Amino acid sequence: MNKRFRSIVSTISLMAVGIIIFTSSASRASAQSGEGFSKLTLKMQSTKDRFVLLEPVPLILTLKNETAEPIEGHSAIEISQNYIKLFVKDAGNETRQIKEVSLNRKLVGASVQMLEPGKEYQSKQILSLNLDELFPRPGTYRLHATLINNNGKKEIKSNTITIHVLEPEGIDQQAFEYIKEKGTPATFFSAVNLPNSKNTPDVVEEFVYNYSGSVYGDYATFLLGEFYFGNKDYAKAQEKFSKIAGRSDFILADKAKDLFTKSKDQLAKSTEQERP
Repeated sequence: MNKRFRSIVSTISLMAVGIIIFTSSASRASAQSGEGFSKLTLKMQSTKDRFVLLEPVPLILTLKNETAEPIEGHSAIEISQNYIKLFVKDAGNETRQIKEVSLNRKLVGASVQMLEPGKEYQSKQILSLNLDELFPRPGTYRLHATLINNNGKKEIKSNTITIHVLEPEGIDQQAFEYIKEKGTPATFFSAVNLPNSKNTPDVVEEFVYNYSGSVYGDYATFLLGEFYFGNKDYAKAQEKFSKIAGRSDFILADKAKDLFTKSKDQLAKSTEQERP
């Protein structure tokens, strides 16, 4: 009787182990095949919901595994990368893809990343190109994004955020008129000194000098800092980044802080090299 009982217990134990191994193997195989990609969560948010005409829109994208199993994904979730698609719906309920989201569109190959339960990737960026076409008039607009997996066969959709675009007032109105009259609105917060653009360093410098207190000011300051950094004018770059690196309410503050440090390091190297 005891032998028979022990035999039954042993058989049940082996079956349980087999089930555990099979379940684990199946979960891992599913993760590695990319079948679980659609179970990942893509969340979109902004820092606020009210903007004025031509004001850049901060976007925060978070890709997270909220399941109890590992899932194969990737970390290419910048809007400038080719795995993200952005869509906007206007007051007339017409949804269209935003095909030009950046002047520096990056065709990257996303390396496969295994997202363990609770793992997440996040990107912070701004929607700043062709704002005069994306949000041409005051009103309510809705934005969402889709993300494809590394082989382009699976896709997930984010939540939808709603933003309200208003007419600028006060100093914002003055800054808005300056952009329209002296600058090129479509790229004013995207690049300095582009061919066939009125957004020269002098124009943007004058804008920052006069309208740094507007809702547009920090974005123009950051853009100038990037321009000077790219041209190896590290003293001017450091001066621009120093004004915005400590702003907790500015979405690009971390990038400004990083570039401020790099500008400072480059200046120190130059000083060291100039010493006899």
